[in-house]
Amino acid sequence: MNFWDYAIWSALVQFGAICMFIIFANILRRKIPFLRRSLLPTAVIAGFMALIFRSIGWLDFISIGFLDGITFHALALGFIALSLKRRYTEKNDQLHKKNRMSEGLNSGATIVGTYLVQGIVGLTVTILFAWTILSWLFPGSGLLLAIAFGQGPGQANNFGRIYEELGFSGGQSFALSLASIGFLVGSIVTVIYINILRKKGKISVEEIQKRSKESMDDEHADEMPLSEPVDRMTMNIAVIMFIFMISAGFLFGFDRLFIASGLFGDFGVETLRPMMFGFNFIFAMLFAFGYKRIFVALRKRNIIKYEYTSNLLLGRIGGSLFDFMIIAGILLIDINVVGQLIVPIIILMIVGSVATFIYLKIVTKYNFHGYQNEQFVGFFAHLTGQISTGIAMIRVVDPNFKTRASDNLVLGSGFAILLGFPMMFMMGLAPSHPLLTLGILVLLFIGINLILFRSIIFKRKKRKDEKNISIANEVEELPVVDN
Repeated sequence: MNFWDYAIWSALVQFGAICMFIIFANILRRKIPFLRRSLLPTAVIAGFMALIFRSIGWLDFISIGFLDGITFHALALGFIALSLKRRYTEKNDQLHKKNRMSEGLNSGATIVGTYLVQGIVGLTVTILFAWTILSWLFPGSGLLLAIAFGQGPGQANNFGRIYEELGFSGGQSFALSLASIGFLVGSIVTVIYINILRKKGKISVEEIQKRSKESMDDEHADEMPLSEPVDRMTMNIAVIMFIFMISAGFLFGFDRLFIASGLFGDFGVETLRPMMFGFNFIFAMLFAFGYKRIFVALRKRNIIKYEYTSNLLLGRIGGSLFDFMIIAGILLIDINVVGQLIVPIIILMIVGSVATFIYLKIVTKYNFHGYQNEQFVGFFAHLTGQISTGIAMIRVVDPNFKTRASDNLVLGSGFAILLGFPMMFMMGLAPSHPLLTLGILVLLFIGINLILFRSIIFKRKKRKDEKNISIANEVEELPVVDN
């Protein structure tokens, strides 16, 4: 192959085109007041700009396979980067750890509870539509709302394709459209809500332009010194890719040993394989957590001298990966397909946004005392956009991260993996049994809210029991009067 053959240039040219749109979008965001005030992520603006150019045929050289690869792998790589970040704290007492675990559980249950709300309202809408005015609509497609709003374009693309293979024509574009709309809802609606809170005097918002820039001193004495013969960025990328390779090895190894061999039969091929590879980022996160625990143990025994990853660099790498994932996900939208599905998309967007807003208002009021407004802002932006959108919005109302709102988004994601595991199977069940799936989701929703409101439910019962015991004791202590 010669160097002037386009095949050698193809991947970098496609990637370069995406980068150009990031530059143009950043210029527009800085120069146009409306875009700046909207707090829309630059990647979202770049994605929609690129989609316009692609729809008129000017970006046909960017292949669908290339965009699929970015959305699929950037999600897992980004979560590996976030999972590797270490938390430095001086509060190591047992009470602090207990409170953090309780908040983590509440945050995870909030995330899963919102997924369930979105899944329930989404399925209800598409089932009703499929049985009445839109008989051609895929009844189980409403569950894609939870994936699109709750987990962003990476997972929306994965499950949209799976549903398309199962008979939902246009499923990929349908899911990606919902995910893209979610970014708009998560950004614009949240900013409007923040301004309402500010006018009511409930929060004090500092202007984004006046915030102090992030300090570059996010380093610790035990990090790898600059004098090492390998660059810190290189080492951070190498560690991320090392964990990625372990995760890929596990997935393909399990697939070859147990699924391809026929051990799980049709269930393995039709349900388990798509679920495992669709949720590849979960396995990537688990291996990242495992790596971190092993590394910390080796550091304590002085077997390893330096911390080879940097929180600052991991955050930058993760942010970049999510930015490219967003742009690629929006570019995958097929405008022609969206036009045919515009009615269910708009209705799902409206009911999903309203249900998410109401549910999170109730949950944050009772579970995050002292910083419920900051936590609501973060959760709503996260669970309609993605975690980076949530953190960006928290920075508007809590620039110095004085509350635990941002920590709860990350910590809650870990608990959400465990609490939300049954939803993996619901995604596979919905295409063939939408009504059964809806019933199971309702039961799961009841269960998750027993966890979320446990303090209210059981405290009331406890107080009632204590009152009865107190009354009984008073009766026993009454003096006996002889007639």
